Amino acid sequence: MNKKVIIVEKITIEKAMIELDEVLEKTCDIADMLVQNYGIEINDEEFENILNIINR
Repeated sequence: MNKKVIIVEKITIEKAMIELDEVLEKTCDIADMLVQNYGIEINDEEFENILNIINR
């Protein structure tokens, strides 16, 4: 029988903000790369989708 386990980590607000900053930085790097390398600009919805993927 398969059992699912959920691990919950308690973090401080400061730690959460640092993690959010890192995710936003990665997302912006991807958006910049798309523009610079391929001339593709993304809209807010696409930016949010990339952010959600990185934040998983």
